[in-house]
Amino acid sequence: MKDPLITDDAALASMKRGRHERKPLTPEPAKDTLSVALADDEPEILGFLERVVSHCGYRIVASAENGRELLEKCRAARPDLIITDVRMPEMTGLEAVAAFEAELPTPVILLSAQHAPEAHEAPHPEYVLSHLLKPFKRADIEAALRRAMTHICELRLHPRRTRTA
Repeated sequence: MKDPLITDDAALASMKRGRHERKPLTPEPAKDTLSVALADDEPEILGFLERVVSHCGYRIVASAENGRELLEKCRAARPDLIITDVRMPEMTGLEAVAAFEAELPTPVILLSAQHAPEAHEAPHPEYVLSHLLKPFKRADIEAALRRAMTHICELRLHPRRTRTA
């Protein structure tokens, strides 16, 4: 007997044979499996980042107001992605990222004012996925997160493609 809710004969035949929707060849991990560490010395920007990253469904494992705090929290949480301001007190975001990458290479999204030329001197530029200039918009962060997710999925599928120091 034909199901009245299914009007496509091919779909009905496919269901009867036990076939379901095709799954992608390279499955994307759930967003909540992507752990993110955030750092900015401006509380308004840090709060904005927290809201956007959480709203996009990613898990925030560290939130810091300076580079030294970022480094300590990254060592404890071991995030999949770091989003950091370049210039911060005590230790810059670049110094924190360089110290952490020596232990565990991690993709980074850099944030900076337009007058931060040192942002282009990242210690391992291959891990800098995006560089966003302030003021940035929610859509900029969301796009950078999508690029990061794609990159991290690729690393998870092909782990041997990581840097060999």
